[in-house]
Amino acid sequence: MERHPEDFQLLDVRQETEYVQGHLPGAISTPLWDLGAHLRQLNPGLPTIVYCRFGLRSRAAAALLHGAGFKHVAILEGGYAAWKGSVAKGLDRQAFAVLDTSSIENFIAAAWLLEEGTRKFYARFAALCEDVKVVYLFGQLAQAEEQHKKTLAELYALFSSAPGGIEATAEGVSASLGGEIFVEGGVALDSVWRWAQGRSSLEVIDLAVALETNAYDRYLSLQRKLADEDQRRIVEILAGDERRHLKRLLEAYDRLC
Repeated sequence: MERHPEDFQLLDVRQETEYVQGHLPGAISTPLWDLGAHLRQLNPGLPTIVYCRFGLRSRAAAALLHGAGFKHVAILEGGYAAWKGSVAKGLDRQAFAVLDTSSIENFIAAAWLLEEGTRKFYARFAALCEDVKVVYLFGQLAQAEEQHKKTLAELYALFSSAPGGIEATAEGVSASLGGEIFVEGGVALDSVWRWAQGRSSLEVIDLAVALETNAYDRYLSLQRKLADEDQRRIVEILAGDERRHLKRLLEAYDRLC
C-alpha cells in the first residue's frame, strides 16, 4: 500500500452500496457481478489487489482475473472487515487444482463433481438455516446444481462412449483427489461446512457468491476449449445459469446488509 498508486490496481469487488459506506483509499469499485464487463478498463500488466468484505468474493474475483490473463493477482486477506494496513496475500492456486484439464472428458467430469459438492452444501445449509427466504433460495440452488449435473452428463456423452459414462470418469477423478468431495472453487466440502457452522446467513451467502463466481469462470474456461459451436452453446447456457444464480445471491446479500 506504500507503493505509488499508478504501480498497482486496487479493486473493491463488493456491492456498490458497501463501497459507498466505506472503502480502502484509492480502491476502484468493480462489483464481482460486473467484473467481467470491466476487464477491458483494467491493465492486466499491473499487479492487481482485490478485496471484498470477508475475503471470500475476492478469491473468486482473483480466479476470474487469472483466467483472463492477469498474471500478478493478490487477495487482501480477511477483506475490508479485517483491514488495518495488512499486507496482500498471493493468489491461492487451490482453486485450479481440482479441475483435471488433461482431456475434455476429465474436465467435464471434474465440473460434474464440483456441481455435486456444491449441491450438497446448499442442501445442508438450507436444512439448518432459520431465514425462510435464504432456505428457499438455497433449496432452489441445490435443485439447479442437480440439473447442471444432468446437462454435463449429456455433454460428456458427446465426447465419450466409455462404460459407466460421466460417473465412472468422475469416480476416477475423485480417487486422484483422495476421495474428498469438493465444492466450486476447489475447496473441500467438509472444510466449507466446518467454516459455515455458527456463521450468519450474510457470511454464508458471501461464500456462495464466491462459489458461483468460480463456477461461472470454470464454464467460460471450458467454452474456450470447445471447438464445436453446439457444444459451446450448451456451456454458454450453463455459464448464464451461474451468472443468474450469482445475481440472485447478491440480491439476497443486499437484503441482509
